[in-house]
Amino acid sequence: MAKCYRDNDQLRLEIEKQKRLAHRLQMRLLRLKRKSSLNTPTGQDTPRSKARKLLRHWSTEKGKGSRAKRRLMKNQAKKALQFQYTLNAELMNKYTDQRTKESRHYHRLYRGKLMRKYKIITEAVNEFRFTAGRQRQKKGSLSKRLTDRVCSFYERDDISRITPGIKDTVTKNGIKKQRRVMTESIEIIHERFILENTDIKISYPTFCRMRPFWVQPPKDSDRETCACKYHENMQFLVNSLHGLNCLPSKRLQEIVKMFACDINKMDCMYGRCMECKEVILQPETDSTINTEWFQWKTKKETRLINNQEKEVTLTVKEKVCITLKGEPKRFAAVSDCLDHNPSAIWAFLDPILDRIINENKNVDTLHFFSDGPCSQYRQKGNFFLLSKEMSKRGLQATWNFHESGHGKGVPDGVGGTLKRTANDLVLRGKDITSAKSFVESIQEQESLVMLYEVAKEHIVEKTHLLASQNLKAVPGTFKLHQIRTSICGEIWYRDVSCTCVESCSEYGHNWKKAVLIVNSKHVKKKIEKTAS
Repeated sequence: MAKCYRDNDQLRLEIEKQKRLAHRLQMRLLRLKRKSSLNTPTGQDTPRSKARKLLRHWSTEKGKGSRAKRRLMKNQAKKALQFQYTLNAELMNKYTDQRTKESRHYHRLYRGKLMRKYKIITEAVNEFRFTAGRQRQKKGSLSKRLTDRVCSFYERDDISRITPGIKDTVTKNGIKKQRRVMTESIEIIHERFILENTDIKISYPTFCRMRPFWVQPPKDSDRETCACKYHENMQFLVNSLHGLNCLPSKRLQEIVKMFACDINKMDCMYGRCMECKEVILQPETDSTINTEWFQWKTKKETRLINNQEKEVTLTVKEKVCITLKGEPKRFAAVSDCLDHNPSAIWAFLDPILDRIINENKNVDTLHFFSDGPCSQYRQKGNFFLLSKEMSKRGLQATWNFHESGHGKGVPDGVGGTLKRTANDLVLRGKDITSAKSFVESIQEQESLVMLYEVAKEHIVEKTHLLASQNLKAVPGTFKLHQIRTSICGEIWYRDVSCTCVESCSEYGHNWKKAVLIVNSKHVKKKIEKTAS
């Protein structure tokens, strides 16, 4: 019982304390209101305060206030509205009677500070039926001349990368764009623009202001996408060394130039040059300092997926073809078959190749660009089908493989467009249950993507063709980045993607020959030896 009395006394003291605090804050608020009212012109209420006071106790319903009070509030509102409409009509009559030069005073009036503060310029334009005036852009201004040039620079793949997600879009003023993420800070991007465009002088604030709204700095959620583990780990190490003053810069491009004699020579870039193999920028460093940096590592996890009903999954292979006319064409293939092997790839590519040959009779060489997964593109099965399909059509071809985590922007954009369109159709009640219905639904929307269906039988036919061949692996398949066709069953390959002439041997860009089909005689001898 005594404890209850003590608790009540403490609570009573706490209540008194909170009352004093509330009274002190109330008086402080009252003093601030008085001070702010003195700062207003002539100590009067602002237009917004007057409107609030007029509507604070506004009520014309019966049972709310006395009859005289309701009549008084109604008369006050009537006078305020009548004064407003009368003033608007008088200004409108004066404006229509004035000449162009004299009417500019009215334009300045409706671009005043209070009009902008309360955001009623649009209402004034609609009421008086004249534009409130815009600041004219000077003819030949810098921003007008460089807008397209700066925008195209921001959209370069080495400056920003496109996001592949369906919902990764940005809309502004009714313009919807796929979101792009800057790969470097905007300060470094501005420096690169100045170095590459020496004929232009543009300040950093202007360069920032001219950035397209769909090119944005990266966020935390952008790290959920695929990235190159090797490049990111190297960047972490360089950042740590730069923090210890061991390296003068954080940019990998500048670091490579410091360590290599010539970035175009293959021996220098692969660490085989004797002159720059063991270059040390600052040999005198304290080796006892503890250094820490982050590293990306891969690990295997076992996850339990609930047995739930799933939707039908469609295999979508995206390819982009650039014509000689300079207009890009987007292709996409859909099939009910879920295979991703070389047989399925070339079943998807056959209609594209036939279309290219039919529309461009003078084409003799095709260039392929893709990422390098060993289960799909960078393997002996794909190499053989490439040589066979090109020789069958009388064409030459080169295939260039991007580094890990690179080169996925444009194909992902094609696939994202189709998926977004299909999602919109499903939300509106459209049923898409197969590859055929998917193609028909997309074609009804008049999409710019050339979409077609590949039958499962066509993929099985390619699979049987590939299984009947005894193929030999290409030495160093993981390292090669460029191949070109010769005849059926033979290719030329090298470790770097080079666009110079074939006889380029100055920098070590030499071609190597690979025979993919194993001779049948050797196969018989090998079988006889194993049988004996």
